[in-house]
Amino acid sequence: MSDQSERGNLSKAWYQKVLHDWDIDRLLTDLESKIQERYRQNSKKDLLLGLLCGYSLTRISQDLYRDNAGIRVQLSNIYRDIETLTGEPDNSVRSSNLIYILERHGYRRGVAAFSTESASIPHNLPSPTYTEFIGREADMKKLLERLLPMHGAHMITVHGIGGVGKTALVLAAAYLCLKASNENSSDAPKFDAIIFTSAKQQELIPDMILQRQQGQRNLREIFRVIANALNDSTIIQSPPNDQFERVRQCLSKQRTLLIVDNMETIEDRDEVIEFLYNLPICVKVVITTRERIALLPISLRNLPLNDGLQLIQQQAEEKGITIQDEDSSLLYDRTGGIPLAIVYALGQVSSGYSLNFVLEQLASAKGDVARFCFDQSVQGTKGQPPHKLLMSLAIIS
Repeated sequence: MSDQSERGNLSKAWYQKVLHDWDIDRLLTDLESKIQERYRQNSKKDLLLGLLCGYSLTRISQDLYRDNAGIRVQLSNIYRDIETLTGEPDNSVRSSNLIYILERHGYRRGVAAFSTESASIPHNLPSPTYTEFIGREADMKKLLERLLPMHGAHMITVHGIGGVGKTALVLAAAYLCLKASNENSSDAPKFDAIIFTSAKQQELIPDMILQRQQGQRNLREIFRVIANALNDSTIIQSPPNDQFERVRQCLSKQRTLLIVDNMETIEDRDEVIEFLYNLPICVKVVITTRERIALLPISLRNLPLNDGLQLIQQQAEEKGITIQDEDSSLLYDRTGGIPLAIVYALGQVSSGYSLNFVLEQLASAKGDVARFCFDQSVQGTKGQPPHKLLMSLAIIS
């Protein structure tokens, strides 16, 4: 089979790939009419189809048996043609916004011209586990400020020990953003899409530490969640080496809030951080982690006394428990104001355990709360000087 015939077959395959998502016939007709050039018989058509598939320039060059230099010349011509067709300013079209511009001008099937009165934005946020988020006013204000488009922060980390409420804070902020985006209000930063990924491996429930079977623990699984949230199958359909560029292209056309929960349990952290660091500026990334990462960190500690007591009363009411003020104070002291420990303790009381029994269990170094909140952090330092120092201090005390 000759190179030319292979190119023809591949061009047909690309055509079939974009036919479902794009009004490609109208696009080619409009291009020919506007720029007075036969696009259908021009090799620029193959390059355009490849770009609409989300393929990288390297992949397109290889599949078309062309060198990168020649491809880049044709690419600049395509951008100029799109500018002429759509009336965009000179030199404003490039690979990062090509799909956005063509969508905005109605060439993508099922995607109307962009409007400020859009329907509910796409998101995959998990359902809240609380009726009202308690406390953290200063931390919430700081997080929302950094999510504003005019703030220079691109990546934000929320760190602290297990159970301190990192995920709860970030999800509460995300729901405020979701509400503001859907209602077009100024109560919180607005986004066009909100995507939640989590590498969490364990959940603490009243009777046990539950091992999670699902989670996004590597970059490929994060790509899959992004594809599902945006309902864009081309991300997963793209070759593995091209998926990163395809994700960048998808996210570059909208303001996106991307949450990466439990960074410390991700398998390929360096690769994931590199991916997040190189995302378009229109994407805000929030990372939760038990480890300190020097990316505009927001450090969470235990709830202050008043907030802790308010959380105890809220949880008691939700679970139908009557708890005296002195018992609330004792529970706050025993949990150290850690939100997850408070929720866990009152969950056990609602399951039939006495408050005294629960308080004794909270003091145990082998209890579920201690293991969930601290065991993973301690295990990560085993064999290292910090772990040896910690063990020495334990023996001395």
